[in-house]
Amino acid sequence: MKGKFKKINNSLGLIFFCLLTFMIIIAITLASLDLYKNIKINQKFSFQRRELVEKVKYWQEIIASYKGYRDGYFQLAVLEYQLKNPEKAKFYLQKSLSIDPNFEKGRELEKILSRGN
Repeated sequence: MKGKFKKINNSLGLIFFCLLTFMIIIAITLASLDLYKNIKINQKFSFQRRELVEKVKYWQEIIASYKGYRDGYFQLAVLEYQLKNPEKAKFYLQKSLSIDPNFEKGRELEKILSRGN
């Protein structure tokens, strides 16, 4: 009788071990998939940020050549806002508005920046 219980006990232990191993493999797989998804999202944001930085460089070259170009300063303000640089965005927006105080899009962005969004 003792041998029978030992055999059942060993079988239950093996089943428990297999279930535990299976659960660990599932957990590792799910964590890996989540990590992969997060890496892809990070790559997307990094790519978008690099594109914005390149656009900033482009518009800085433009305004270096055309100092009175209202839309160039406005583009820089929008790009800096998108890059989460509110102080730089305000600086370029003020340059744009100093050239054309009645610039409607500039005034709209000014409201957004003043709210801190």
